[in-house]
Amino acid sequence: MPDDGAKRKPGRPPGSRTRKTAALLIEIERSGITPLAYMLDVLRDPNQEPAARMRAAESAAPYVHPKLAAITHSGTLELTKPDELTDAALAHIAAGSSARAIGQESGPQEPEGIH
Repeated sequence: MPDDGAKRKPGRPPGSRTRKTAALLIEIERSGITPLAYMLDVLRDPNQEPAARMRAAESAAPYVHPKLAAITHSGTLELTKPDELTDAALAHIAAGSSARAIGQESGPQEPEGIH
């Protein structure tokens, strides 16, 4: 192995499984049902009490649906009051909305008064 000057870090790499964890996961898979599969079975069973189905749904959700990340908007938004729009801008807006209503796209031009 060539020595490139980098030191090797001791221990297992971050995120890798220990032998015990890997063996446990194999045993769970061989059993035929995982905890998530069990929770989903309870959730889908109409004979279960609604409270039990709700607990199963709440417990299984993080494994099925990703959490949404918060985002920050860094741009600016300039709004024009309707009474400040020019007649040409109002006509363009009216033409664009009627064109979209029948499935046509309005042109890319931006009329005066809208910024």
